[in-house]
Amino acid sequence: MSARLRALLALTWWAGFYVLGLALTGALLWVPWAEGTYSRHVTAAGVISGVLGLTVAWALRPRFAPKEEATRSLERSKAPALFAFVEDLARRTGARVPAELRLTMEATAFTGLERRGFFKRVPTMTLGLPLLMWMKQDELAAVVAHEFGHHVGHDVTLGPLVYRTRLALAAAIGQLDDSMFFLDVPFRAYGKSYLRLTASVSRAQELSADALSAKVAGATAARNALRLVHENGPLWQTYLQLDVVPLLQRGLRVPVMAGYRALPEPRALREAFREVLESLRHSEPSPWDTHPTQEQRLSALPQGEGRLSASPPALQLLGDDERAMEAMVMEMTFTGDLQGMQELSWSELGPRLIEEFDQALEGTVLAKHTEVAALPELLADAESLSERLSTGMRFMSREARRRDAVSWLVQWLTVRLARQGYEPRWSPGVGMVLVKGEESLVASDLIKSALPLPANAGRGSG
Repeated sequence: MSARLRALLALTWWAGFYVLGLALTGALLWVPWAEGTYSRHVTAAGVISGVLGLTVAWALRPRFAPKEEATRSLERSKAPALFAFVEDLARRTGARVPAELRLTMEATAFTGLERRGFFKRVPTMTLGLPLLMWMKQDELAAVVAHEFGHHVGHDVTLGPLVYRTRLALAAAIGQLDDSMFFLDVPFRAYGKSYLRLTASVSRAQELSADALSAKVAGATAARNALRLVHENGPLWQTYLQLDVVPLLQRGLRVPVMAGYRALPEPRALREAFREVLESLRHSEPSPWDTHPTQEQRLSALPQGEGRLSASPPALQLLGDDERAMEAMVMEMTFTGDLQGMQELSWSELGPRLIEEFDQALEGTVLAKHTEVAALPELLADAESLSERLSTGMRFMSREARRRDAVSWLVQWLTVRLARQGYEPRWSPGVGMVLVKGEESLVASDLIKSALPLPANAGRGSG
């Protein structure tokens, strides 16, 4: 499908949404108008129809998405090789050279047009640090060429229009949802058709960008890049979500790249980590997906297997000092106060978290329980314990209160075991493990089974 036809379809469906809404509004408002004009008496049905018409009109009002704060731009002096790499690919693909280059912690790459003034829009590109960590330079070239393919195909021009129409549809449906007069039904039907159409167009755009990627960087590099993102992306996303972001929110900085490389085999991951990872890896395709499946994208590329590449690592484009690279990305992507954050190695994290847990427990009803042997009694009173530990919990379900109590008890048991000679060790993907000699314990596992407790952790000094 040509760019012109894609633009025409998007504009037609955008206009169709408002035609549908205005037609429905007009039809509903016509009833009280007709009654007042011809019978000079507006019935209850006319009043209701008028109110419904105004309701639809209010639901159609323009809405503007909140402007997201963009990550800071990378300075050319900090990564001249990466700038030269991207600019060379822009020329080879026939795309405009990006005015700004950005980095992100996410396992993604994207490009767009950023508004500068009323008329001027400049191209930008964002690259994920994990892509540079996983890929060789020819594979990264395939990713960058794919993104430039969206510029060449004018997809970045259509994207904002499609997004705004989806936003308007979602807002209208949300406003009219659960209407006793089923006002949301026509908009739901239209929305499904619109999403199906725009998703199919978006998938075609992705395949077209893949074709340009293979032409510029080679089919093997394009295949390798797709596979690397497909295979490593869910693991990185889970690691970032469960291990890195919660620590950043606590004001703690850890070596992110080193932690990812230290992740163990899947069977050694903690249960919560495995569950999130499996859900990401086995998500079912949907007719509204904006990207084709991995199999569809690979089959559309020119044939040719082979995953080895003699190209140098892409990470070299940022320099040789891994710690400096990580600090640079963190500075660009994290909006908090980096200067006030505590920088720790993974080996230092366990004792630091014990201090936090201990401070959180201080002054609570759990503080007076200094012996691990009190665990069964505390678990038996979990619901009441939750209410006594937290405020505003009376509106939670029984199961939610039980989970809340268990969360508190995991911290309590971890502190108690650490005070009785167990060494706290936090590992990426594994979490907190308490070690004494040949014995290794996980507080959440002990809580889950409640018993048996370790033989040498019965009564201690607290």
